[in-house]
Amino acid sequence: YLPKGLIAQIYLEDHAYFDEDELQELLLKHKATSILCTSKDIVKMDGFKLEISEMKLKLEIRKDVFVQCDEYIKRYKND
Repeated sequence: YLPKGLIAQIYLEDHAYFDEDELQELLLKHKATSILCTSKDIVKMDGFKLEISEMKLKLEIRKDVFVQCDEYIKRYKND
């Protein structure tokens, strides 16, 4: 689900701490114009003086998945 044309991909652990200086160094190293991150992580960079692009993710669950979950639960309800 990442957009085409990314200059570099750097993955950090979930709940990672973001250091503005380190992110600036990564931008310079890769000659990138902005940091791409999720809405969840952008709040951790509030106040940073960096160009940040937000990738808004949307989760959609098919209806048949809910039906399967209900059927699974019903099997164990009577136990």
